[in-house]
Parts: sequence; structure tokens; C-alpha cells
Amino acid sequence: MGDMGGVDDDPVQFSWEDYIRLTRVIDQEYELYDGEVLLMTSPSVRHDELAARIFNQLYQAFGSGDGPCRVFTHSRKLRTAETTGFQPDVYVRCGPPDHDLWDADARFVIEVLSPSNDAADRTRRLFGYLALDSVESILFVDQAKKVVTVHERLDGLWRERQLIGGGEVWLGPAMLDFDALWPWLDTVAALT
Repeated sequence: MGDMGGVDDDPVQFSWEDYIRLTRVIDQEYELYDGEVLLMTSPSVRHDELAARIFNQLYQAFGSGDGPCRVFTHSRKLRTAETTGFQPDVYVRCGPPDHDLWDADARFVIEVLSPSNDAADRTRRLFGYLALDSVESILFVDQAKKVVTVHERLDGLWRERQLIGGGEVWLGPAMLDFDALWPWLDTVAALT
């Protein structure tokens, strides 16, 4: 085989600034992982409603932004490294904002898993969030299996535990009550 005329199979590498400029002009959701722009899949109604209910529980506990902490949804980006940033389903930031479109710190991060969140994607997200000194808890909510994997920083060390079929998770002053969320999810499944 001869030269393909300069065709390069390597993905284009973006800086964080390039990525932010791209997201301002393209009407689709993207994340940046190690300089590579990744298109996000559209979430299901069930996914969006579960993320909204988690947001609502946290919003009620942290207030409407009048205290030191604010709750954000997937529309805001969380920068975890020089050329990496995600759009978690829900996160809580305590302190001043970094930028009008993104933050580089979060105290609590919650991801509602979809079928597109394979093991490699979950690992990238976990290690990205673990890199933030400000993070105290990371939750992966598996709506299909009704399992919540909780990663918590306790005394400077990370531990993992799982809630299967229900339970509560305390995030600072907020309690996420999965005993209340899972029955609601069953009614949504029956309707969709």
C-alpha cells in the first residue's frame, strides 16, 4: 500500500480553551478526555428524570445558591486535568466559580449511568474525579440494577461501598434517599 496522501488516523488533540470554544458554537454535548473530544449520547427520559430528582434532593438541602455551596446539573463542565473535563449529571461546588461555563472543583459528584457508560468510561470518570483535591464523594448510580456505588474520602483515604436496592447516602448536610427514588423509578419504567 502506498501513502494515503496525508490521511492521519490519530484523533485531533484539543486544548481546554479549544474545547470550550467548540462547545460555544456547536449545539451538541461533548466532553474532553486527554485532549480528545468525545460526543455524548442523548440521555433517556428515565435518566434525565432520575438526575433531576437527585438534583432536587440536593438543592433542597444546600439551598438555592444562597449559601457557600451550589448544585449543578449536566449543563456545566467539570475540568479534572489540563486536557480533560466531564459533564457530570449532578455535582456540588462549594466556593467561588472558576468560569461561566466550567469549574475545576467539586465537593460531591453524581453520575447516573446509561448503557453507554461502559467500564472504561466509568474508570476514566472515576480517576478524573479522584484527581480533584476538593472531591469528598463520587456516586455512580446504576438505574438498571438499582445499585449505587459510593466512593468516599475518609481520613485522607478512599473507600468504596455499594447500596443495593435502597439506602441513604449523606453528602455533607444533604441526604440522598434511594429508598424514595427506586420506587418512583419503577413507576417511570412502567410508563416508558
